[in-house]
Amino acid sequence: MPDELLGVNPMQENERSSSEILLIEKMLGGEKEIFHELIRPYERGAFVVAYSILRNQDDAEEVVQQSMLKIFTHLAELAERDRFKQWALRIVENEAKMYRRKRRQHLCQSLDDNFSDDADEKSFRPRQFADWRDLPADIV
Repeated sequence: MPDELLGVNPMQENERSSSEILLIEKMLGGEKEIFHELIRPYERGAFVVAYSILRNQDDAEEVVQQSMLKIFTHLAELAERDRFKQWALRIVENEAKMYRRKRRQHLCQSLDDNFSDDADEKSFRPRQFADWRDLPADIV
C-alpha cells in the first residue's frame, strides 16, 4: 500500500527522522534538556502500548515513566539513530511485560517455602479429603 493511502507523508517522515537524529546527536553531546522534544511525538503511543499490555491506567503511566528513564539513560546504545521510534516503543513494551510479570509473582507460591529443614517442625500429615468406605459401587 502506498504511504499516501496510509496517511503518512514520506516527506514529513524523512524530516521527522532527520530532526530526531539531530536531537539525538545533541543529547549525546550534552544537551540533556532537549529530551522532552525527542520523546514528545511518542508519548501517547508509549502509553497506548503500555496500557494494551497492563490494562490499568496507573500501571501504564508508571511503566511509561520507567521506560522514559531507561530510554534517557541508554540512548547512547542506540545503534541505528533513524529507528528511534521502534527502539523506544520496544523498550516500553518490554518494561510493561516485565512489570506485569513482577505483579503476578504473588499469585504463585513455591512448594519449597512450605517445607522446612528443621526436625522440630510438626511432621507432614496428609489431609483426609473424603471418606472412601461407603462407595456406591461397593454397596450395590
